[in-house]
Amino acid sequence: MIISGRLSVGRSLHSHYAEPCAPARIYPGTFDPFAVELRQQQLGTLTAPLSSRSGFHNVLGRFPILRSNSTLMLDGRIYIVKGAIGQGAYAKIYEASLPALGTQTPRVVLKVQDSIGGLWEFYVASELQRRLGGESPVADAVMTVEDGFFNDAGSILVNQYLPYGNLLGLVNHYRLKV
Repeated sequence: MIISGRLSVGRSLHSHYAEPCAPARIYPGTFDPFAVELRQQQLGTLTAPLSSRSGFHNVLGRFPILRSNSTLMLDGRIYIVKGAIGQGAYAKIYEASLPALGTQTPRVVLKVQDSIGGLWEFYVASELQRRLGGESPVADAVMTVEDGFFNDAGSILVNQYLPYGNLLGLVNHYRLKV
């Protein structure tokens, strides 16, 4: 009889039985989900290439350097870049708008990365949305990459602008209060 269990990546599955049992290993102890080689291997084994997914755009040449109060044209769409709103270890985030869509100018974010990280993020986000399906109430809580622009040097991911920040900002906000 199983009383409780917990699973953690790179560790054993510990189940507490009425009788003792040996733990089962799920991943090898050297498993590193952030290893570039592992990501490339996983992306190379997909049954359908990423380029066949909705929103994937292969870009020839280099991306321009984004600056505040500038414009950027990607796949025939003009983005007006307002400015940088965040930066992490692997990417810089810019707020932008799409003025060509009528009276409403939707706000978007442009996530600029200079490594394979953008391809991996595009894959994970699109795969989560595909597996959750449009009817799932959880699907709205998972990031959706509307468009991903990729070249040999990096990527620009286009997402809907969410005015309430991100999970890290929320955690830091409450951590400072405690």
